[in-house]
Amino acid sequence: MCSRYRQYREWKRDIRDHAASRIQSLVRFTQRATVKDTTKRTDQPATVRYAAAIVQLSKEKRHIKQQLKDYDARFTLRNGRPPLKFEKEPIRNLYESYHAVKAEIALLSSL
Repeated sequence: MCSRYRQYREWKRDIRDHAASRIQSLVRFTQRATVKDTTKRTDQPATVRYAAAIVQLSKEKRHIKQQLKDYDARFTLRNGRPPLKFEKEPIRNLYESYHAVKAEIALLSSL
């Protein structure tokens, strides 16, 4: 019974942490989007601007994902096992950036 409750608490904490990071990334995205909208006006049609933005964001996403994979590979090489969640804390900002870029791509794709 005790271990079941402990597992439940861990799941609950993980879900809460994940939700908090998603909310933060969406807030950051909306802040970035409003800054971009007010500072950048072009005469191009919206679909062309969105397509170009999606291509640029996709490149950025690939670059960040490669950095994350490199970290995991170096850690595995050094320690003989993949990193645990708490051991990925030094690259948390990369994960947040990755999720923010991914959310931006999804938003622009839906427009």
